[in-house]
Amino acid sequence: MIGGRAATVSVLPGRCIISVGNPKSVLPSGWTWALLSDLADLGTGHTPSRKHPKYWGGNIPWIGVRDAGRHHGGTINETMQHVTQLGLANSSARLLPKETVCLSRTASVGYVVVMGKPMATSQDFVTWSCGKYLEPHFLMKALLAEGEDIRRFGEGSTHTTIYFPEVKAFHIGLPPVIEQRRIVAKTNRLSRKSKSARDHLNQVSLLVDKYKQAILLAAFRGSLTEGWRAANAGYGGSWSERTLAEIAAIGTGSTPKRGKQRYYSDGHIPWVTSGVVNSSVVLSAEEHITDAAIRETNCKVFPAGTIVMAMYGEGQTRGRVAVLGIAAATNQALAAIRVKANGPAIPSFVLWHLRSGYLALREKAAGGVQPNLNLGIIKAWRLRLPSKEEQGEIVGRIEVAFAWIERLSSEANSGRKLIDYLDQAILAKAFRGELVPQDPNDEPASVLLERIRAEQFPAATEIRAR
Repeated sequence: MIGGRAATVSVLPGRCIISVGNPKSVLPSGWTWALLSDLADLGTGHTPSRKHPKYWGGNIPWIGVRDAGRHHGGTINETMQHVTQLGLANSSARLLPKETVCLSRTASVGYVVVMGKPMATSQDFVTWSCGKYLEPHFLMKALLAEGEDIRRFGEGSTHTTIYFPEVKAFHIGLPPVIEQRRIVAKTNRLSRKSKSARDHLNQVSLLVDKYKQAILLAAFRGSLTEGWRAANAGYGGSWSERTLAEIAAIGTGSTPKRGKQRYYSDGHIPWVTSGVVNSSVVLSAEEHITDAAIRETNCKVFPAGTIVMAMYGEGQTRGRVAVLGIAAATNQALAAIRVKANGPAIPSFVLWHLRSGYLALREKAAGGVQPNLNLGIIKAWRLRLPSKEEQGEIVGRIEVAFAWIERLSSEANSGRKLIDYLDQAILAKAFRGELVPQDPNDEPASVLLERIRAEQFPAATEIRAR
């Protein structure tokens, strides 16, 4: 049992059947409110000192918050870190039995897992090793049913923590043991079905990028409009190869010196950096600069319609492109590409071509620790160009296909959200006593509580009986 401060006397009802204090609300027939620590051995964990290597790398699984996040709502059989018996002996951590229920109470509040074998945990958890009158998986599902609302039992908005006075006052709406088992079995069957549906919908998301890449590959190889060329012989013809510098003016901007207020104070000219390529169209800027910055530095204002490409950037940023929906200046991390009005290419075709060549362009980055693109590499990028009429046809077909794919992806995302809602609705129905039939022959939970009290305090029970 956890020491320290006593249980709170406050009452804070939960969403379903977990509550701080006894809310005394109406429960299904045969159910009763019970103090959770009367039904399970309440505990927590600890982190052995990192200064002692002998405490770590043993054969005792040790649950951290990341482990709980990966296995949330299920049984955990393996952890990322292990401790030794010496680590347990020299810390407040202890080896907890199989089927102990763990709830993360700080950092990321609300992760719930059941131990698949004996394990230890960090101090970020509160644990319940259930007695014979409480099914561990029933307790886990009851905690899951609270969802995000379980954070209301804690304190702090940014970094919420559920403190032990509240934990010690946790009550649960307790059904008969046999009904607990029926609820667990039924919710498990339904969860398997929803997981199967979710897995199928996840496949849609995985296929979206593949479909898009296949369309772009067909578009710029010429096969997407092969039939169109046959039907429009007057507009088709052979494709020619050009460098990007031959069909567009390519430049960049700079960063006005930060210490000079006249470059920034009351500025009205949008100034963008490489982060804008995470959007398809740039419609606003987080920072603005002044006319003085344009006159006295290498900053330039590029017109709406300019294609911008990230030359630097961590992760997936480098090589991505977007279109300026507003006139804006850029920093030196962005290449500004303005397709020549009377040239052989149309801007939307060039934009899609650069999107299709994103991965190949990234590979051309030069440098040591952090490879980057530069204007020379970008200007030398080669494009195969059909006639302007065919370019327009290709762009139209890409946009129609991508719109269909995005709609499919959106519907898949909506389906996943609906499944999540359905899972919560199933749990809520279970804890209203509506999911499985109730058997009047089941021993009421109130009788179980009397038996628990008799087992804990046999002498007092005998005196009451006399």
